[in-house]
Amino acid sequence: MLMSPNLLLDIILFWVALYVIALPLRSKGIKVSLFYVEISAKPERVPGISEFTNLLSKFLGLGPIILAILMALSTYFLFDITLKSLTKPSEAAPAVVPIIPGVTVSLDVPILLSIFLTLFPHEMGHVMASLNNGVPVKRISFFLLLVIPGAFVEPDEESIKLLERRSRINIFSSGVLMNALTALTFLLILLAIFPSFPSKPSGLYVMEVQRGSPSYGILPNNFILTGVNGYEVKSLDDLHKVLSSYSPGDVITIRTNLGDFRVKLGESPYEEGRPWIGIKISPFPYYNSIIDMPPWFAVELLRTLILIILFNISVGGLNSLPMYPLDGYLVTKEYLISKFKDEKVVKGLLSSTSLLFALLLAYNVLLFFIR
Repeated sequence: MLMSPNLLLDIILFWVALYVIALPLRSKGIKVSLFYVEISAKPERVPGISEFTNLLSKFLGLGPIILAILMALSTYFLFDITLKSLTKPSEAAPAVVPIIPGVTVSLDVPILLSIFLTLFPHEMGHVMASLNNGVPVKRISFFLLLVIPGAFVEPDEESIKLLERRSRINIFSSGVLMNALTALTFLLILLAIFPSFPSKPSGLYVMEVQRGSPSYGILPNNFILTGVNGYEVKSLDDLHKVLSSYSPGDVITIRTNLGDFRVKLGESPYEEGRPWIGIKISPFPYYNSIIDMPPWFAVELLRTLILIILFNISVGGLNSLPMYPLDGYLVTKEYLISKFKDEKVVKGLLSSTSLLFALLLAYNVLLFFIR
């Protein structure tokens, strides 16, 4: 997948702006080099770290359980999509999408915020679990390499080795635990703001009217489409079904949150004989919220909340796999050593599983780029 000239220019401008901000702050925990920025801080400087550490201590015992559940689900998912891609390639859609802002996902505020609210809880989970067990943490760092984000923490490895096995497992599984708790928290926030989600959308959000289309100059931008000729429209399927009974040249009445508008259908430039309104619709349906807000903001808020939930589930699931150097590998190693005692045999077994999962992930990522 090659970058378009516009995308490449956007990335260059993004880095120019980032350098302007980051270069004067190099003496304050920010490391800057060619297309690389790293922000580091000592955990004790994070506001509320003590209070959150005490709160997380009540949930640490759930970490290994959550990790084991996600490991089982992620393993099944990975094998299932791989098998389907090999046996029914025409029906299998790429399901492993690497999160690369500006390349595989858009480079916008909701995406960047979702990435931060995934990486930050994960790494802070390891920090808080380490502190809860008396393990010093040197720093927590976030970085951006070209367009690939990442994060890491530096706990004192020697102190971790001196802990009981159960405490080590709790520390290793705490990142996945925090991803699960973050996903659950934002799901509850989403349901509180949009109580009809996901079963009862209220309409379609129309972002803009295409220039030169039948609707241009008639329909406004940024409105909610709720019906056509008396038929309710709550989803894209509803709209397609309604329009399938009409032809180019027919006049329809479009019901919106701003009133009714009459539009003469044109012929689709993409498919001969198909009726065409000429509107750009958000892939996210519109849901009524308990808070009065502009439609565009409601859709962007919903999108952001969904992305935060999906990113946390995805990163938690990925880190639960028994593949070096992920959290699932470390937890599985501790568990197997406690059962079989022979560390050399366990490491050999996990080297094989690491290679297997690395190949499965690489295959599915490659599948995403070539399809």
